[in-house]
Amino acid sequence: MKAALIPLVLGAVACGGTAVPTSEVADTEAAIRSAQEVGARNVPQAALHLEYAQQHMTKAKEYMSEEEGEPALRALDKAEADANLALEMARSAQARTEAQEALREVNELRKNASVYSRIGDS
Repeated sequence: MKAALIPLVLGAVACGGTAVPTSEVADTEAAIRSAQEVGARNVPQAALHLEYAQQHMTKAKEYMSEEEGEPALRALDKAEADANLALEMARSAQARTEAQEALREVNELRKNASVYSRIGDS
């Protein structure tokens, strides 16, 4: 049984000394997808960070193909951070747009209420 585990343990630690968990890659890819789905490409600053995230992801994959675990993990961390920043920037822009629209609607209602109020006073 011990002999069967040795290849697994050796395979888990690549030449770079650190294995890259598939969950790290999946989490980073999910963060990038989330930013894309929320519309980060339509918000200039968010689009910039989304691009950074994609560049870091590409670099991480290069490191993984070269079995460089530590640099791959660092690149994945940077990619996920940039993707999350892009996501939050896009959400913030969307919330700001919705708030501005709500304010326009309130102002329109106030304007209409004022008109009807003057009509009722006549």
